[in-house]
Amino acid sequence: MTFTQSISSYMLNIDKYDKDANIADIIETTSFYNSDGITKDIEYKNFNSSMNLTSLKRFNDENKLIWLNIYTYDSLQRIVRIDNKKWINVVGYQSGYSIYKYDSLNNCIQIDYNSQDQVLNIAKYYFDKDSNLTRLETYNANGDLFGYETAKYDFDSNRMTIYQYNNQDKLLNSNDRPIKFGGSYKQKASNKYNEQGDLIYWERNWNENDNVCYTTDYKYDENGNWISEKRYSYIKTGNGKLKRKKLEMVKTREIKYNE
Repeated sequence: MTFTQSISSYMLNIDKYDKDANIADIIETTSFYNSDGITKDIEYKNFNSSMNLTSLKRFNDENKLIWLNIYTYDSLQRIVRIDNKKWINVVGYQSGYSIYKYDSLNNCIQIDYNSQDQVLNIAKYYFDKDSNLTRLETYNANGDLFGYETAKYDFDSNRMTIYQYNNQDKLLNSNDRPIKFGGSYKQKASNKYNEQGDLIYWERNWNENDNVCYTTDYKYDENGNWISEKRYSYIKTGNGKLKRKKLEMVKTREIKYNE
């Protein structure tokens, strides 16, 4: 698990990998199709025996390293450090790292540093007794509060509400969202899922006149993990027919399992 500086991002990453998957490595190739042609990147992911990421390397279609994360865990498999290196056009490579410290209640402080060991940002995470993130505070390098978020959970209905405040405790925004996605936890009635619980049809719904929708085709290995994903876009007509099929993205995965 990698901490992020919003509760929504945290929720998207918390259960990203099945703890029982017994995966050692994944090589994931993604091709995007657009009017300018095809762009491709390749990710190499390595996992430890607890299915926590130990490294993530991403290369562009010129085989240039554009992102590198190295993850370090304690004996409880809690993240304690992430080292990062990334390519920024014109600027070149930049590096930094994040340190994670825990108290007796398993709450966490994340401190981000640049390559000169200067503090960039600080985040504080607070969890309830069931390890649900209930409060996230963000600070600048001097320790001045930017703002914070709180979350309330309704597990019976699979809903949560996130509240965003400034540093003066003024409520800026609130939003309601599912706690979990996919399978029996459907976001919208129009969404469709396959037997594996993966989303295979959804509508974009940018506005009331938006008629763009998407489908996804999957192929799976003998362990039930997807190894091919193809996403198409369509225009949905008034009578519900899908027209103007267009390939948007293709992903393939080579998965190596622990013996």
